[in-house]
Amino acid sequence: MSILDRKDLYSILIKDFGFVPIELRGNQNNFVSLHKLESGTHMFVEIHEGIGMSRENMDSELHESSDRLYNHPSREALHLFKVYFFESTPLDEVIQTMRAAQFIDPVSKRHLSCYYMDSSKNEPVKLFPEYVKSKAVDEALAKLLNHYHQDKPIYDTDEINKMVMERKRNEEETQLQYYAQTPIISYILIAVNLLINFVVYFLKYQTGEDYNFLLGTKNNELIIKGEYFRLIMPMFLHDSNSLAHVLMNCYALYSLSIVENLYGHL
Repeated sequence: MSILDRKDLYSILIKDFGFVPIELRGNQNNFVSLHKLESGTHMFVEIHEGIGMSRENMDSELHESSDRLYNHPSREALHLFKVYFFESTPLDEVIQTMRAAQFIDPVSKRHLSCYYMDSSKNEPVKLFPEYVKSKAVDEALAKLLNHYHQDKPIYDTDEINKMVMERKRNEEETQLQYYAQTPIISYILIAVNLLINFVVYFLKYQTGEDYNFLLGTKNNELIIKGEYFRLIMPMFLHDSNSLAHVLMNCYALYSLSIVENLYGHL
């Protein structure tokens, strides 16, 4: 049975919980990915047809999901819920594979949690600890059971595909993506900072002289006379005896790259 029928969980998550469809896969659209940003956490729900899935296939699919979470460039918290639909209770080895693939990483702020739905018992089974917050998915699964005997689906396939295409168009138009942009300006400033100070240190090593003044330390009289580069160069020139000062400046520039990620390059 395809998940695009009257028991569809994704339709409830969209209609009642504000999730947005991201992706459909398969000839029968038997994979659905949904997203919602809530309290600073990106919540993803992926709904799969588990019928016929072997332990090896399950293990491979879950490892791929884990890699996607860890390789996601966002600095925000990401929580992925995997929901698998089975006609009957899955084999113990499949359940153990789902259970073993789960993780909570407080350092990277990445979570992966699994459910499975036993259609023969109309029973959702949560495989992760109770302290893991999953209110939206729990309530959606409860509503799914309430809709179990309805003959008419909440959303049909065409509607879902239309929502997916609209979502993609909106992302292209607004450039609102969940992937952090490369902070090019911050990296350029760090490179310029290191290059200028390398020149200063090299010249001092070769001649024993401090070239900071020649290269542009601030001097009001010379600025008035037209040496306007002295308004900019002091940002990059540091005490040639203090490498720590240079490194602290580079660290500060790197920290500011977060701002560039959020608000763009300019």
